[in-house]
Amino acid sequence: IKELSGKYRILFHLTPSGILILDAKGKILEINKSFCKTLGYDRDELVGKNVRAISDQETLDEVSNHIQRLINGEHLHHVVDTLKKDGSLIPIELREAPFVLEDGSIGIISTIHDISDRLDAEKNLNHQLENARYLANSSMQLMDLPLNSDVFTFIGEKVYDMTQNCYVFVSMFNSDTEKLEIKSYKGDFEKHRWVLDYFSRH
Repeated sequence: IKELSGKYRILFHLTPSGILILDAKGKILEINKSFCKTLGYDRDELVGKNVRAISDQETLDEVSNHIQRLINGEHLHHVVDTLKKDGSLIPIELREAPFVLEDGSIGIISTIHDISDRLDAEKNLNHQLENARYLANSSMQLMDLPLNSDVFTFIGEKVYDMTQNCYVFVSMFNSDTEKLEIKSYKGDFEKHRWVLDYFSRH
């Protein structure tokens, strides 16, 4: 492609962002090294193929709609699932714009970023925030417990609700040492409920 001659071609291949150039039908005309690295393909495996070959097959109508909008002059910024060479789908952030090709026709230039790590981090953060809210609410409930309540059972159930894999706590007063002893049983709360039932009778 004429526009990628000389110094521009060097920049095209050195940029850390994946770059993709398409014609109006979605045919891949050029890709850079970062694009290949992100998806695991060699350049020759993709150039000449239609971009739909690496698109989520359940969203092909959406891909066609995006291509048409871009050819009509729109600029798009969106997230799509893209097919890697190993067959897995990864979330890709796309920034796309119309691009004048060597023959004067309108094509498309896109930059891509794999946002898998970012989405995982956001999911983990949201999970931590949900846990924090749950613990805060549980703390308020704990303060309202009657004095004769089994606090450790309450805590174990709350932890299990939050993680589905908890420590079951059992508190016992050792008359020989005159100390309160706390034992914990890691795992499914229901599996160890017998422990609580046993100690509650002794």
